[in-house]
Amino acid sequence: FLSLGPLVFFGLLSYSFYLWHWVIFSCARYITGELTWGLKLFLIAASVLLAAVTWVVVENPIRHRWKASARQTIVTLFILPLVIFIGAALVVDRFDGLESRISIKGPALEAFESKPAGLNSQCANEPEKLCGDVLLLGDSHAEHFGGFLKILTDDAGLSLEGRTNRFCLPLYGLIPVREQNRRSKSYKECQSLVVQSINEINSQEFVVLSGYWSSPVLHPDSRFFVLGAEEPRSLASSLKNIERTLEDTVRRILDKGAIPVIILDNFAPTNEMFRCSVRKVVSNIASDCDTPLEQLYIQQAWFRGLVSSMRFDFPELMVIDPNLVLCNDEVCLTALQGVPLYRDNDHLNGKGSIMLGERYLQTLGNPFSR
Repeated sequence: FLSLGPLVFFGLLSYSFYLWHWVIFSCARYITGELTWGLKLFLIAASVLLAAVTWVVVENPIRHRWKASARQTIVTLFILPLVIFIGAALVVDRFDGLESRISIKGPALEAFESKPAGLNSQCANEPEKLCGDVLLLGDSHAEHFGGFLKILTDDAGLSLEGRTNRFCLPLYGLIPVREQNRRSKSYKECQSLVVQSINEINSQEFVVLSGYWSSPVLHPDSRFFVLGAEEPRSLASSLKNIERTLEDTVRRILDKGAIPVIILDNFAPTNEMFRCSVRKVVSNIASDCDTPLEQLYIQQAWFRGLVSSMRFDFPELMVIDPNLVLCNDEVCLTALQGVPLYRDNDHLNGKGSIMLGERYLQTLGNPFSR
């Protein structure tokens, strides 16, 4: 069977095909984004054609007609390419990249690399204590709203500090559980972090709760939230536990004399929309990388409904919705003024967070000014 002509032919082309298909598919995905089946078939055919040409023009002649000595072979096939590659690397290093290809110092690429604002303790001598006017609690989504919040709190003359952990929804007694590759991990440190932080509230005016609120809805098979280690894991129980602990957390904050604030999560673009925004910046490709507004409400319908109902029971509760400046009447944006807002498909970059804070302040005012 393996001696059949077509299989022998493809065996001869296999290495060239491997080299060509990697370049062709990478470039096509970089330029067009998601590859359709039709395009994939075309790219496979192009890879086979180029592999055949390479085998006839390059591989076969070198294998059967190369008559050079061992010294000439080493110089031509090893030393010369090595010198060329080292020279190219020195040129790139000398000129700090290839400016004609990508402007590394451009504001768009600087935004991609920008980190969330640091939210250090405001206690000069006792950093383990809470001393700020505004306390931010939450997961990695709380971290990326640091710049957004700092714009607002600085304008209101308030100091901001944060206690965050990348997996921790800021809810009293809640334990996140992640399941991946048939393995399960419980983040019990989240329970300790939130309980300790809320119990230590003393003179804070506001306590801000921020998180990836829709994570159990968007990842129903891998992200769960439980109250105990033996509790069954399901989407229904996760949503029930979030609802119960959110109400309890808000009530505890009010009992401490602070004003509870919930930040609704930002719209999370698809992987393709995020890659589109990257290609648009790096390659100057004219692409529409924004997402219809209705996708925001599909993503966040459950949590927005929960918060809306809670405002009747807790009239003191303050809600901040960054999507009011992240989205317009038709679409949710991935960039403002040519500057990308995201660092991946659900986290804002540091610059984007600050820009949204400035835009919120200019268009909607400061919710912390009382």
